[in-house]
Amino acid sequence: MADIFVCLKIIYSLGYKLYNMQSIKSIPSPKGHWFFGHIADFSEKARHKLNESRINEIGDTFRIRLVHKPFIVTANQEIINQVLSLRPHAFRRFNKIDMVMSELGVDGVFNAEGIEWKRHRRAVSESLSFKKIYGFYPRIIDKSNRIIERWKALEEAGDSLDVLSEIRSYTLELTCSLIFGYEMNLIHGKADELQEHLDRILPMVNKRIGAAFPKWRYFPSEEDKAFHASFKYLETLVLSFIKDARQRLENDPDLRSRPTNFLESLLVEQEADRFSDKEIYGNIFTMLLAGEDTTANSLSWCLYFLAQHPDMVQRISEEVDSVFSEEPIQADPDKINNLKFTKACVEETTRMKSVAPILYFEALEDVIVGDFKINKGDSLMLQTAINQNRDTNFSEASSFMPYRWLKGECPMGYQHNPDQVRTFGYGPRFCPGKNLAYAEMVVLLGNICRNFDLELTVPANEVEEVLAFTMHPSNLYMKLKNK
Repeated sequence: MADIFVCLKIIYSLGYKLYNMQSIKSIPSPKGHWFFGHIADFSEKARHKLNESRINEIGDTFRIRLVHKPFIVTANQEIINQVLSLRPHAFRRFNKIDMVMSELGVDGVFNAEGIEWKRHRRAVSESLSFKKIYGFYPRIIDKSNRIIERWKALEEAGDSLDVLSEIRSYTLELTCSLIFGYEMNLIHGKADELQEHLDRILPMVNKRIGAAFPKWRYFPSEEDKAFHASFKYLETLVLSFIKDARQRLENDPDLRSRPTNFLESLLVEQEADRFSDKEIYGNIFTMLLAGEDTTANSLSWCLYFLAQHPDMVQRISEEVDSVFSEEPIQADPDKINNLKFTKACVEETTRMKSVAPILYFEALEDVIVGDFKINKGDSLMLQTAINQNRDTNFSEASSFMPYRWLKGECPMGYQHNPDQVRTFGYGPRFCPGKNLAYAEMVVLLGNICRNFDLELTVPANEVEEVLAFTMHPSNLYMKLKNK
């Protein structure tokens, strides 16, 4: 008898949920143009901030239209978690991303879906395992030491630092070194042909993903032609790196157990999944696209916060001295893992300034999400950064408080819900590069704070958020003072 009542309760619950289910058309929408919808607003570089202001006015979920294409915009954490958890079978990235990547011949873990994604994911995740990342530490430390040398020279000259530009030189040089062993000298201002091509490629990929119409297919501009020439250069160069790396592995079998870069590691993992060279290239390009930009932006934001908290700069400096006994930072994973306050500063930065504040998805099937019936083909914009900055999840959420991430230092009664942070995604497609990014940031921040005091040379409120492919600071300048 009890079982019958349980079954009836379940049936009633499902019936009630289906009866109260909402369609996209029932979701509130801000006023837009009768034909173009909200596309004029969407072209703004701070569109994530515009969506956030609308959420404050309308509620956590609303609807916009970009010409003929409707989107559900939501900051509802239940919906966000469900969508991310239902990947890759029920949702995929918005098809525009894969369209642009596939058109360029890029087939990697970032834009792959379904069974193909699983193949790529296994190999990439293994290539970025803790064990493999530990082998990258000597290069990370070497590059961080080199940028310290450059900044000491700039400090002596009294020059103000264009923080994002400087940090991008560091992350690009480090990324190319870690991915395929290509050594640049960007940190010391030397021009490099690969850098010139990447400087053209990465912004154009972002521009095409955000374009309302693919005019480059029909009316290619001189900029489009230069972009394709640069893309061809990169493809030819990387394919030659793949050939050379495969030869090194054949000549030195011991290298298989101690690969020196991501490419060598991926080639070892390739054997189980039988990737083509084009697929290997796709994953290399993914690492270049996602790895260099996101890490540079997060590091720049972290320096922005630290420049306003000299006491925290000092605490990082003292922590590094304590862990390494006042010796230079060494490639010792256990010691680097003990830079707990330094890592807490990174965690607090990625909470407050998510470099991916909007994620775009498309339904692959009819599915119920929250109280909404999502139809196959419907598109969503997930405003993932909002819940990370709400006082209901993090007390004094607008304040930079790295202490909240340290066990025993977050005061009793304070809200601290780290499971609300979605900067690196959630669910099956959680970013496999998070641990490498954290290693790069912790080592460099420790080195910077050990050597310099930081001072913003612009008012803090004049440093703005700009959303391109990822969200970065604009107008961020500071001066250094040697310790």
